[in-house]
Amino acid sequence: MPAAAPQLPPLNAAAVQTWSGVGEVKKGRSYVRHLDDLTAEPLETGWQLSGTAYGTETYQVSAVLCGGKVTKADCSCPVGRRGGCKHVAALLTRFSESKADFQQLRALAVVLKPLSAEQLRGVIGQLLRAAPELRFLLEQMTGPAAPITAQPLSVAALFMQLKREASRQRGDYYNDGLDTSDLDSVLDEADVLWEDQPEQALAIYLEMMEQIDAAMCGWAEPYGEPFGDALGGSLEGILSLVSEQKLPEAARHQAVDFVLKLRSLWPLAHSDELADFAAELLPAEYKTLVSRLQRVHDKSPPSGYDQGLYAKALLHLIPAAQQTPAQREALLISKGDDAQVAEYFLASASNEIQRRKLIDYFNRTKPHAPLEPLFSLFEHHAAEDILEQILTFRLNQPRMAGRLTPEHHWLLSRYAATQRREKAFELAFDGLLESAALQWERLAQSVSLDWAKDWQKALKAFEQRPNLRGLGNAQLLRLLLEGDHDLSEAEEYDRLHQGRYAEFVVLSHLPGVGIGTLTSRVREDLAQRLGEVPQYRARAAEIRLQLAAELIAKRGRDQYEQAAEQLQFLPELLGKAQAKARITDLALANKNLRSLQEELQKAKLL
Repeated sequence: MPAAAPQLPPLNAAAVQTWSGVGEVKKGRSYVRHLDDLTAEPLETGWQLSGTAYGTETYQVSAVLCGGKVTKADCSCPVGRRGGCKHVAALLTRFSESKADFQQLRALAVVLKPLSAEQLRGVIGQLLRAAPELRFLLEQMTGPAAPITAQPLSVAALFMQLKREASRQRGDYYNDGLDTSDLDSVLDEADVLWEDQPEQALAIYLEMMEQIDAAMCGWAEPYGEPFGDALGGSLEGILSLVSEQKLPEAARHQAVDFVLKLRSLWPLAHSDELADFAAELLPAEYKTLVSRLQRVHDKSPPSGYDQGLYAKALLHLIPAAQQTPAQREALLISKGDDAQVAEYFLASASNEIQRRKLIDYFNRTKPHAPLEPLFSLFEHHAAEDILEQILTFRLNQPRMAGRLTPEHHWLLSRYAATQRREKAFELAFDGLLESAALQWERLAQSVSLDWAKDWQKALKAFEQRPNLRGLGNAQLLRLLLEGDHDLSEAEEYDRLHQGRYAEFVVLSHLPGVGIGTLTSRVREDLAQRLGEVPQYRARAAEIRLQLAAELIAKRGRDQYEQAAEQLQFLPELLGKAQAKARITDLALANKNLRSLQEELQKAKLL
């Protein structure tokens, strides 16, 4: 009778948070239910969990459990070495919440025990063919112990091969780029050495960094490609060796000195290990690091991505109490957190200079940032007048014309609360003239003192700007149908234009309707409304005939089918005899269009 499978180990949410941290657990929540290939394998001591996560790429995730705790983890994502990423957090969370989702494997020793030596060699051969990078690890395990300096030399050799390959590929725009998978294998080996042979791991990381730096100065693509992952992994390894106090003093000094003299601090500012690394520095080393980051921050384009990146790094390193006012202000602005910037300036908004800086921040530095989330913050500081200045400037920009936003609503409420009805009407009336939208009409009507007079004024203004911000004057016909207007106004307007409007092609949201024009959609609505009133049925029929003729003129089976749909309304509008006569005349005028005749017969109109 086979032995019962060992019981899966316990793992609670507290243990998951202890390993991953609250932040990574929160970020990994969206991945928890989307992990695949979940397995749990018993080890000599503990269990190994494995799975596949999906991000910008597919990542392999693993973790080792022992005694209800996580003792080791890893992920193939750029920041997942040693298991400090959201994908590992997702794997652990999934196991803590639903162990049954994990396929329980037998211990490797149990699986391999029945196999002969010949069978084992066959298995290893198959594995090497499937994953050639394992050959390097096999050589390391079966060959003589290599000195610490041997591995960095192999890194240099790999880069020499890559340089020759890059030279051969130069000018070939159809190649797949350099194959850097061997570098990934070397880093995997360094990560294995990280725990028990940290100085050897450091030697690999440093050599990798130096070779990448030389390549990017000479023959590689800018911005680290194709060595971005190797660069990030090597730097993370160096930083973690220092932050985890893995190195003796001489090696630690070598690692710190290398980091402080990096040619580019961009990867360092990106690193999740930066704060932990800085916490282990001596005062002089810490001062050098902050000084370098500050200089690079100050030289970056104002409010650009790089400046924001360095600002975030500095804010993690410099306690708020130690930041000078000017430094705090510059870092906050370049970091780009709108709520923090507003809070900072509003706290001293009585100072006219600070008021002006806040207004300039939102109108010049961040002109597209949504302000609705900050309304309550301005109101809490009794700074409605500052918000009004910001919104007045923003809403007068051409890009905002005709758009009804929460900012418009706030400003209208502000005018109403401060008894400025004329300003409210001016804002609403301008929005109406720019868009001919129902929402704007209702707002303008609600603050108008004489709407009948103001509406006539609006109609005259519309005639002077028939394009209506690209929507065409059919948009006004839409407003006449949707708003509180007599149907005769819409009929008269359409008759005046004889059904001819500036066209604007739109995509219908109705299934099966496809592409059409705003004009045809609106005129269909008009015909439908007119057909419901006896005195306008003849006019509705004329519109249906016009729409059918326009569709026929476009040619095509789909257009003929839609034309037949328009003509099917005629018997109800004109009576059967007159409708048949009009449809027959239309068919005779287009007798050479066989597909049209077929569609009319299919619809039983002929």
